[in-house]
Amino acid sequence: MSRSGINSTVYHGEVCLGDAEVFPTNNHAFPFPSNEIRISHLSPPSERCPPLSILQTISPFSVRCKVQAKSVTEESLLRRLYLSCFQEYKSAVVVVGKEELHLVAMPSKVEKVPCFWCCAVQAGLYASCLGMLNLRCLAIVFDLDETLIVANTMKSFEDRIEALSRRIDVEDDPVRVSGMSAELKRYIEDKDLLKQYIENDAVSDNGKLVGVQNEEVPGLPGSQERIVRPVIRLQERNIVLTRINPEIRDTSVFVRLRPAWEDLRSYLNAKGRKRFEVYVCTMAERDYALEMWRLLDPEAYLIGSRQLLDRVVCVKSGSRKSLQHVFQDAVCHPKMAMVIDDRLQVWDDKDQPRVHVVPAFTPYYAPQAEMANTVPVLCVARNVACNVRGGFFKEFDESLLRKIFELCYENDILDLPYAPDVSDYLMSEDTNVVPNSNKDVPISESMNGSEAERRLSPPVHLGDEQQMQHQAQTSLSSLDMIADAARMLAKGLKTHKRKDAASSGAAKRARVEETSSAALVQAAIAADAPSDVEPAVPRASPRSPPVEVLAPETRPEEASGAKRRRKKTLARKSRSNRAAIETADGSEEDPGENPFNNRDLIKRLVDGCILPEVVHRIVHVDPEQRVWDSLGSFLQIGHQLIANIEVMNNAKKEAVQAEEGCLAEAARLKEKIAEVASLQEVLQKERQTSADLRAVLEEERKKAEAEVSKLKAQIPTLVSEAMVRAVEFKTSSETRDLKVQFGQAAFIKGFELCQEVVGKFPELDLGFLDEASDDEAGPSEAAAGLPPVGSSTAAAATADLPGAPSSSTSAPEVRNL
Repeated sequence: MSRSGINSTVYHGEVCLGDAEVFPTNNHAFPFPSNEIRISHLSPPSERCPPLSILQTISPFSVRCKVQAKSVTEESLLRRLYLSCFQEYKSAVVVVGKEELHLVAMPSKVEKVPCFWCCAVQAGLYASCLGMLNLRCLAIVFDLDETLIVANTMKSFEDRIEALSRRIDVEDDPVRVSGMSAELKRYIEDKDLLKQYIENDAVSDNGKLVGVQNEEVPGLPGSQERIVRPVIRLQERNIVLTRINPEIRDTSVFVRLRPAWEDLRSYLNAKGRKRFEVYVCTMAERDYALEMWRLLDPEAYLIGSRQLLDRVVCVKSGSRKSLQHVFQDAVCHPKMAMVIDDRLQVWDDKDQPRVHVVPAFTPYYAPQAEMANTVPVLCVARNVACNVRGGFFKEFDESLLRKIFELCYENDILDLPYAPDVSDYLMSEDTNVVPNSNKDVPISESMNGSEAERRLSPPVHLGDEQQMQHQAQTSLSSLDMIADAARMLAKGLKTHKRKDAASSGAAKRARVEETSSAALVQAAIAADAPSDVEPAVPRASPRSPPVEVLAPETRPEEASGAKRRRKKTLARKSRSNRAAIETADGSEEDPGENPFNNRDLIKRLVDGCILPEVVHRIVHVDPEQRVWDSLGSFLQIGHQLIANIEVMNNAKKEAVQAEEGCLAEAARLKEKIAEVASLQEVLQKERQTSADLRAVLEEERKKAEAEVSKLKAQIPTLVSEAMVRAVEFKTSSETRDLKVQFGQAAFIKGFELCQEVVGKFPELDLGFLDEASDDEAGPSEAAAGLPPVGSSTAAAATADLPGAPSSSTSAPEVRNL
């Protein structure tokens, strides 16, 4: 780097911070207009990621220039900015057009002044990715149809049913007819459910009537309309019925959710901690896509209602999807995103390495396919996402961060470490073991299938008739030799198998050997077939490119004659081989030993599989090249053997683990059985105790009823006795004396009250008492009727009162009153 830099002035807003020198890197022009570095703002502080690690992840090797402050003091504003950025993991941002230039504070081994690296990135991308990297979060993009759901309307059901019916009518294969009939039945059953929902707002599920539940759709930003949809959820069958427009019944949709979606959903945002930011990219219409996602995420657990319009991206049917379109607002970098889709080719070529392709969801064509494997499809996707996230952040923490902390201002741009990419940890569509673009994993350089056939098999021309005849004769002789070896091998295997039938393990090995030998013979016959036989064209998969097969150009009459001859020869050889194998199967001859120990037999079989032309061609290759080719073949075979051994070891470990799990489960079941037996015994005792208590209570009840009956019989006698005693008491002398005493006491008390009234109110006229005495009997009359004893007692009581008048004058005084 040249020490002659471009002088510039650094501003933060309108405040001048100081002067600095700018040193543009190779092939980059001076990035700051008017020789002024105008900082608009500072980036948010980072918790664990230095700014350079974030910039290297989202914009690798984007250093435009280096900035070095001129001589500054300890208290200068530029030094304060440098220290703030260095200590708090911030960067100073200069906005230039649609880009942000981030000034990253760098330590220096030589300079004693603030030093910065200037990195360019798309505006807004740094802030978005900063939060995701701090939270150890990536982005995941989902397709909807045939990836997470399968949805149908009445029209689509009718179309599919009609198409299947036509195919069944013209199909002759009974197996295919049976499969299509079962598929047709499933379509009809779901169509009937949808019809019930449209007509009645209810469906019959296994004899149980299930009605709609009104679900309110969260309002979208800027929309005041309140939408309530009638929805039926059959949770156990992963079925949902909804209506896109609640007012129009023809917009009703029957939706099947893919099994294990809840497992994947709970992993993405477990316990409130986001592992992935979720996006949707689909070719469906927007209202439909929003409703389908609402059914998948009814609580807005993965995508909030405010983010819904930005996170659910709809592209035109027939166009290709791209992560750049999904993240058009710079919310994430494609290197930090993975895709879950059932089709790869719908994505841009540059995004395809980041796509995890899942089998299409086909609940009508193959309803058991989802659960056929031990791990459901979406659980596999969850595991893939977990591995991707773990691998990405392991490399980010252990490699990128460690090397970033070692960099200084004086380092070259090429010293920046490699940044992780999601595509490094995703499995390719064409292989089951090799990750995409992972340079640490050996990638096989061998050619596959049709490519190997095109490159190794030169075109056959009509003029090479002698060579063709020689090859045909050689091949036929090889076929004869292989057929003889096959007959001997089959006969030996049958006898050897019959000898070892007593041992189940030996019998199993014999079956494996017989199958392997048959496959070997078939492979040898196929490899040694005459070259004039037309090569079989491999059946292309829906996503594989067309396979080209080079065939000789022959005249029609020659082609027909050669074809007839080939058919006759192959038919004769086929009959001969079948007869030989049948003869071997029916023979009782004992070869005396395991045929795989017969070296001559194996040698004849191997010699028959060798192509002399290929050997001749290899002999004339350059010796050094032949050594390298042999070494490559050896290494490839060695890797295959090691891989097979590792697969076998893994299978053995899995078998041991499964056996241990079964034993543990058996022990647990035994404990449960013992526990159930003890509980049954306790229950039996409780039943016996309850029976005893019932007997005691029954006896007590009978005693109580007897006592009640006895008391009921005694009640009339007791009542009559009580009545007699009452009459006797009423007519007794004691009762009469009590009545007389009560009357006397009442008279005396009344007389005393009259005296008190007269004493307190002398002017009171009591003449009305005389009038009243004419109408009714007074106390004296009542007293006159009393017995003498009573009279004497009353007189004595009156005479004893203090200040009472004499008996001769008491009556006139009362009368005067």
